[in-house]
Amino acid sequence: MPAELRHAGFVDLWHPGLIAVTLILAVAYLLTVGPWRGRFADSTAVNGRQQTAFFLALSTFYLAMGSPMDFLSDHLLMSAHMAEHMMLTFVMAPLLLLGTPGWLIRPVLLGRPRVRRVVERLTRPLTAMIVFNVVFSAVHLPGIYDLTLHNVPLHFTEHAVLIVTALLMWWPVLSPLPELPRLPDMTQIGYLFLNEVFQTIAFALITFADHPLYAVYAGAPQIWGITRMDDQQAGGLLMKLGAMAALVPAMWDAFFRWARRESAFRTDFTAVTAAPSARADTTRTDAPPPSAAAAQAAPALRP
Repeated sequence: MPAELRHAGFVDLWHPGLIAVTLILAVAYLLTVGPWRGRFADSTAVNGRQQTAFFLALSTFYLAMGSPMDFLSDHLLMSAHMAEHMMLTFVMAPLLLLGTPGWLIRPVLLGRPRVRRVVERLTRPLTAMIVFNVVFSAVHLPGIYDLTLHNVPLHFTEHAVLIVTALLMWWPVLSPLPELPRLPDMTQIGYLFLNEVFQTIAFALITFADHPLYAVYAGAPQIWGITRMDDQQAGGLLMKLGAMAALVPAMWDAFFRWARRESAFRTDFTAVTAAPSARADTTRTDAPPPSAAAAQAAPALRP
């Protein structure tokens, strides 16, 4: 363990205040989806998968913001800071949407006409994609990056904005509200692919820079034999690979959902179109041939 971590205090490494916030959010969630659920209009039971997703989102939030990773990212390693940002935007944000029932956030987002209009505009796919990628790229510009790490309130605000804009970006894919619906599956693939393309710009600027970009780490001691350039390039790779690790599976999931629906539709269509001909064949098969009918009627005509 680096000396800097050994000499840091418990509060600096584990953030007890954030532990308390995480636990309060977990208890509030359990009460809301449990005993207090009847207080919400049109509320339905929240299944185990949704609850698991929510608690994984909370765990990711604490791991990124309250564990020693936060100390490393603020003082020693740019790559740790990048990992923190990727966890908040490409892990926590989608898990939070998957774990939050629509009836829980409907009163907040859609209860007031003015708020609803703003939310409807911000969750439009093109708007959401542009807002997130502009913000995500901007916070990694050297001037903004160094400024936020020297200012605690600004740094907190930066993380809050990253989380909110990441929720906007994921909304067209994982929306829990039918009033603000998800994109069709094949459109989701194109949307997610474009987000991946936008990530390439910031990735290239960071990874292929020929000098250290961030002055905040200029006086930081070298740990684990990692040079500042190695650390910066690792941060750029984490940006690219982290985005791919979230976006590519989401694209595959959308494709397989589309494929399953197409297969089911073709099966149903084939069954429906085949039914009339099958009934016609049955009618023809059940009807006796004329000669047989005449033969059956002949005894009745005899004296």
